[in-house]
Order: sequence, then C-alpha cells, then structure tokens
Amino acid sequence: MILLTCALAFGILAEPLHGARASTAPNSRLLAASSGAAAFQLGTSSGLDTVSFATNEIGCTGGHNRILCTRNGGTSWRATWTAPGLVSQLQFSDAQHVWALVSDRLLHSNDGGMHWQYSQDKSRLSSIDFPSAQIGWGVTTNGRFVTTTNGGRSLTAEHTPFTVRAVSFLDSRHGWAYQTDGHIASTDDAGRTWHARGAIGLGASWISGDAQLTFVTATLGWLLLTLGSGCGSMMPYLLYYTADSGVHWRLRFVGPAACGGPGYPTRKPGVPGYPGNLSAVPSGRAFVSVVAPAQPMLYVVSTHDAGRHWTQGAPTGQKVSGITLAMAFVSATEGWLVTGGEATRSMKGRIIHTTDGGRTWHTQLLIH
Repeated sequence: MILLTCALAFGILAEPLHGARASTAPNSRLLAASSGAAAFQLGTSSGLDTVSFATNEIGCTGGHNRILCTRNGGTSWRATWTAPGLVSQLQFSDAQHVWALVSDRLLHSNDGGMHWQYSQDKSRLSSIDFPSAQIGWGVTTNGRFVTTTNGGRSLTAEHTPFTVRAVSFLDSRHGWAYQTDGHIASTDDAGRTWHARGAIGLGASWISGDAQLTFVTATLGWLLLTLGSGCGSMMPYLLYYTADSGVHWRLRFVGPAACGGPGYPTRKPGVPGYPGNLSAVPSGRAFVSVVAPAQPMLYVVSTHDAGRHWTQGAPTGQKVSGITLAMAFVSATEGWLVTGGEATRSMKGRIIHTTDGGRTWHTQLLIH
C-alpha cells in the first residue's frame, strides 16, 4: 500500500460572495490558482459536496449555497451561482449542458455552468442522470422513477414495478436501476420496459443505506453500497463489479466489518472509515474515496484491473474532517476531488487535481 502526500501552497484570499447569483461579467469573482493554491472565503458551511467534468478543461463543483465552475481545467474557478440550498449532485451531458440537484430541485445550465436556471417542474429528487441534453432520468425522494425529454423543463413519472435506489444510463436508451430489494434491472428502450438482471443478496438493514450505480460501457458497471449507519468511526461498505451488463456481480472491495451484521463478508478488506464517492472509466480503472475519522485522514483507493488489485493512497498529508469526498475522473489519469473540510486548519474545503492516476495530487483551490 502506498501513502501519497503533497504540500499545500497558499495564494491570494478572495473577498466573500454576496447576493443570490454571482455575475459572469469581467468583474465577477475569478479565483486564480496559477500562483499556488488560491484561498477563497465563503463563510460557514463552505465545504464542497459534488464535482463533475465534461472534458479536461470544463467542470463545476458545488456544495452549500454555491456552484463554482472552471473552463481551463481548474487553473481558475468562477463562482457562477449562489443561493440558499445544498448542491448534492452535478452532471454534464456534454461541454455545454450541465445539471445540478439543489435541495431536491433541478437546476440547469446550457453554457457550461456560467448561468443557471431552475426547472419549472417541482418534483422532489434524490438523484439525477442525464445522458443527453434533452433526455434524462431522476429518482424522487420516495424512490419513484421520473423521466424528461425536454431538458428537465417537465418530468413524467414512470410506472415501474419496483422502487428505485439508484440509476445509471449509458445513453438515451440503455440504462440500469438498482432496486430497494437488491435486484438490478436494465432497459434498452429508454425505460418503457425493464428486464431483470442480477441481484445483490444483503440483509434488510442495507435498504436504508446509500447506493451509487455507475455503468461505464454496455457491459462494465460498478455498484457501491453503504450500510447507512456506522459505529466506532467507521461504516460498512461494499463495492461490486459486473462485466456482463449486470447479470453477475463480483465483490471487489469490503469496508470495515464492525457493525456489518450477520453474514457480512470479511474478504477483500478495504480502508476502515466512511466511503465518499466512486469514479470509474471504461478502461477498468476505478477510484474510491474514503475518510478515516479516527485518524482523521483522507484516502483514495484505486484499481487498474477492474478491482482485482488495489492501491491505497492519500491525496495530501493533511488531516480532514467530514465525509464529503466527491471525485470526477475524465480519463484513467486525470481527475479532481473535492472535500468537505479539514481538521487542523480554518479551511472548510478544497479542490485537488491529479494528472497521473492519483499517484500525485496538487491543491487548486482552498475554501474557508
């Protein structure tokens, strides 16, 4: 196991943001990181909860009451939206179209995150998936399935025979759904019909936990499950992999066994702590972020061969607090990670970047 460290360089301090939305005119808030890691003052609850990149240049990150976007790979970041609410998910369908989930409401930008507009639909959503500019799917807070064909202006309920926990669509027709009973279903006609695939046999206690489902090709997919409650500064979690479109699932990674319950697997042990996020690419490369609160320390665990072997690394030597560890990789080598806080500094969050598959990282932006 390899532990990686990188030093933090401190740069300029930007003044606080004010108002409901930041301007994108030349005098708007531009956070340059070219002279080291820029420091950005946002006040309390300023950690970051989600990040998404369309290309290695265009991306956005968000958290409490704000969205920041870059058009040069993170050399500089611009605050493009501020308003009350938690930005829990961001997703690009292409370099121009990006969606955000803000306190269960859908927010949309058609210029790469520079300007934002709420969806007219008031459906309460827990997750979204937009494979194209017009067609997308969502899971409501009560586990129902909804779809849109007009870029999110309106959402239509889909009458599926199951309750959904997570969805992943590869394109406008092919998608997968993880159900509350542990079964996986797939569709090849945009959700009009669903076909039973494999199943993950877990106890009822896992129903309340989080599920992250990601298909990177028509056959290769990942499923990260968490128990939903932890003990002793750790939480049980399981990472599964499929190479046959979800028919069979192999257990690739296992979190701590404490409070895992009867029958919890103990082989393929992972990093003890709280899992944050899964990011994967079609080559079989995948990354899992984990924070160990007892230390406290941030880790990124990666595989280059679809989970057969894993390497543990820490993107910085700084101790962290909180369990927000969202990642976005655009290739097997380049990715970004955002954090929700640091324990030993006044900083509340940061954006860090790797160009060598996680072997080394550097901080692009510090937020406090």
